[in-house]
Amino acid sequence: MSKKQPEFARIMRRRKLLTTSSVAMAMSISGCSNYIPLSQSKKKSEIAEVGVDNSTDDREYVSVIVSGDNDIIFRHTFILEPGTFSSEKAIEEEPSEIMAFTKNGISKTWNYDPEMGPAFDCGIKDIGLTLQDDTIEPWYDCP
Repeated sequence: MSKKQPEFARIMRRRKLLTTSSVAMAMSISGCSNYIPLSQSKKKSEIAEVGVDNSTDDREYVSVIVSGDNDIIFRHTFILEPGTFSSEKAIEEEPSEIMAFTKNGISKTWNYDPEMGPAFDCGIKDIGLTLQDDTIEPWYDCP
């Protein structure tokens, strides 16, 4: 066996590595990184919404924090005129807990329970809440 054969194999492995790295980098830069399966545990699903309905007669600031198993997966403060609704698409993984509060001291914390509400067949359900004069009522719906 000559010295050139092991050197040739080493050069070919290096070329293969460089080619693979270059393709991955080019796809990432061009916006195609979602097509490279880097991890099977981070599967994308439908994006669910968090919506707030202001059923009061006042302008309200409603902060909503949605936690997953290990971290906060959504945080937003809604500024709502009386009788209005607003939502944000943001939930890509199943939540575990929702906390909502207003600057007037109305608050509620509850565990994500997709069985509460309509019995639709969908993945992660939209999280909704209705702000009333002295309470926050949670609800769910399909995206």
